[in-house]
Amino acid sequence: MSTLPPDIPTAAADIAAQLQETHPPAILQIRRIVEQIGLEAAYACLQKTLDVEAQGGMLTANNKQRRTPGGTYFYIVRGQLTPEQRQILWPPVQWSSRTRSSDSAKAPSPPPPAPSSGRQPKSHPPYPTLPWDTRETLAAPALEEKGVATTVKITLVGRPGKIIERPDAVIVTLIGPKPPALPKGLPVLPDEAITVFLVYIASKQWQKVSVAMQNPEDRLVIEGYPFMDAKLKVIGVLTQSVTTVLTQRALRANS
Repeated sequence: MSTLPPDIPTAAADIAAQLQETHPPAILQIRRIVEQIGLEAAYACLQKTLDVEAQGGMLTANNKQRRTPGGTYFYIVRGQLTPEQRQILWPPVQWSSRTRSSDSAKAPSPPPPAPSSGRQPKSHPPYPTLPWDTRETLAAPALEEKGVATTVKITLVGRPGKIIERPDAVIVTLIGPKPPALPKGLPVLPDEAITVFLVYIASKQWQKVSVAMQNPEDRLVIEGYPFMDAKLKVIGVLTQSVTTVLTQRALRANS
């Protein structure tokens, strides 16, 4: 084997590059592996992975699709870890719980209970919340065996800022609002988690709504195909259909 890189960040980047792994959580997991098992063991697992890839790769647990090189690497690494190392690198999901003892000490005494009707109210255990700060570690196993979406569509409703009109297409941006009330258990997004949508609308489509959008009270209704534009750090949307809120309202009134 060639001379090993001098430090952990360089080694992790080199291993990720040889695995053709570009997903940030997976790259972070590779670095954590190097930190835990050392440079020599990490590169020994890399060599085994490359040998497996040269022989046709490794199937996923359900034998329905081939693992990515990164997924094969993680599988090989897990096979040689001690239980303690496995606990650190692939910890079981630990749900966060909210302690109410300090609050209950300050809260006033509850009113006396109403007379019982003989029926005991159902008690529900508090719902745990997926911890946002550990999402990269928690997501790593899922990223090893990616599923395939058969249908992808996004709907955006809003009023754009600056409108860039070109002969071929129109480009607008929309900033996503704060999420609505979501099912309990989902992570709570931090305030800085802002989503910017960069929307591409064909000029022919835009001509159908441009007059309506001169009304400052109207809003676009966009349906399209979303994709991650990593270079611009936005969610790109290729518009499939576009109308406006007031146009839809008028059509319903006349139907």
